Amino acid sequence: MEYNMNMEEAIRKEINAVTCKQLMLRYLMGKYHGQGVNVEKIIDQYRFDVFPVSVGSLNQDEAVATQPSSVGAMCGTHVNSGASFKPSKPEVRRILSQNAIQLPWEFTFAHKGDIAYWANPNEKLFNQPYWHLVLLDDDKRILHYFKVPSEIRSQLVRRHDLPHLFDVQIDRYDVNFTDIRSGVRFICYYVNSVNC
Repeated sequence: MEYNMNMEEAIRKEINAVTCKQLMLRYLMGKYHGQGVNVEKIIDQYRFDVFPVSVGSLNQDEAVATQPSSVGAMCGTHVNSGASFKPSKPEVRRILSQNAIQLPWEFTFAHKGDIAYWANPNEKLFNQPYWHLVLLDDDKRILHYFKVPSEIRSQLVRRHDLPHLFDVQIDRYDVNFTDIRSGVRFICYYVNSVNC
């Protein structure tokens, strides 16, 4: 078999794009699905005990997470400031772009509410092959990015008062990012999370 330099470069890019936490999250969520375990919380509590590393060996996401001043510089606020963190869509685009995630001009951005992430995407967003969804966990200051095939629209629930909009309510406590209205599990379309 002939050595393929392009394939090696593609593998290196993929390795660099996935954090250790993401790999653990994908593996453990699959293993413990439906058993009432908050895998992400457990990983956040124990990952540095299990994987002791120096900041010099961390990837960009994990290094930023361990250095509050870097996080504040990236997002324009300090993590421990206690102030409400509500970035605008242009700020979200910039933050994700700095982390090698290029969003299209039109995407859906939802904040975390009391019970759910609320989003009302317009049906025109589903005219492209993918619907791009970004969820902001205000408490943890994390942006979750999902690249959802547009065919999903047939499973989503439309608003009764404005039928050109979909009513998406993603359970804020569910590690599978399940839409309360339709039952769609958005974890299947999860791409990356970025600390901000």
